[in-house]
Amino acid sequence: MTADLLRIEDVHVGYLPEVPVLEGVGLEVRRGEIVAIVGPNGAGKSTVLRAVMGLLQPWKGRIQLDGADLAGLRVHEVVRSGVSFVPQSEVVFPYMTVDENLEMAWFALEETDVDKEALRKEVYELFPLLQDRLKQNAGSLSGGEQQMVALGRALMTSPRLLLLDE
Repeated sequence: MTADLLRIEDVHVGYLPEVPVLEGVGLEVRRGEIVAIVGPNGAGKSTVLRAVMGLLQPWKGRIQLDGADLAGLRVHEVVRSGVSFVPQSEVVFPYMTVDENLEMAWFALEETDVDKEALRKEVYELFPLLQDRLKQNAGSLSGGEQQMVALGRALMTSPRLLLLDE
């Protein structure tokens, strides 16, 4: 097993082949580290995270989690491997309850032996306000409360690597 939890090597990726966003990007994240990617709007910060999650496939380079290549994995497979992602916008399913939003994480865990109820309990202990609103539609929550739901949903997958976009 490698010392790096996440390793990105010489990654080239973009939204269209003729429109590269990242060229030759590299990054190493060790266990226990908190890493921030900073830069101006349009610099590719979100693109790095989307590539790690499998939402964008690199044209060149490697992305590895604990030495295992993430290339070609579908998003739910990346989640099962231990990565979770909270995007900067559209963070909740507005017409679903708080509890239903949290349970959406379980679709990525269907074929695992994770104790889902224990994870739910941990999230409600971390965010007691959500437990008070568990039957409320998530779209009726404040922006900060919606972020709690999104973060709680990400934590419901018991990730080794948590990616937070702004």
